[in-house]
Amino acid sequence: MPVESYLRLQGAAELTMAFILFAWFLNHNFVKAVAVVSIVEFAFILLFAPQFSITFRDIGLLGAALTLLIIYLKKERTNEVGLQ
Repeated sequence: MPVESYLRLQGAAELTMAFILFAWFLNHNFVKAVAVVSIVEFAFILLFAPQFSITFRDIGLLGAALTLLIIYLKKERTNEVGLQ
């Protein structure tokens, strides 16, 4: 796959994830899925990209995605406990 095609596909995927995060009316499972995909993506970038001058801001984005997932998992657990 040519690099330009890959970058277009990656950009489209990231725009789709952004629209899902902005769509507050969607099911929370979509938000959790986007958070997991983001965590995996940023972890791979940090592990396999050798230029720290480029990837240093990905550390904060990884933390934000992880925090979003933790918030939704805690919210889900709180709702389950409240229903019992």
